Amino acid sequence: MAGELDSYTAPELARTLREQLDSSPSMVIVDLVGLDFLDPASLSVLVKASKQARSRNISFSLVLISERFLKILEQTGLRGAFPIYSSASEAFTAEEP
Repeated sequence: MAGELDSYTAPELARTLREQLDSSPSMVIVDLVGLDFLDPASLSVLVKASKQARSRNISFSLVLISERFLKILEQTGLRGAFPIYSSASEAFTAEEP
């Protein structure tokens, strides 16, 4: 993903994640490396998708390298809500069943 995740784009993110989860994959990796902006609406979508994945035994992780966004996750108490990796390949290797 690139650009901004905000209240305008959050519904599209939710729809995309729902479609991915409905296809019953073994894992979902959300790559947020190209993001410039992340707001509470988008965080809510990610938390909800993570909970849905967990309830279906699907691993759900984020790829995130921005210290600014990691700090936001820490400040909101969500840092431990997702496995976070620095690259998609690292996430894929770590999350393989």
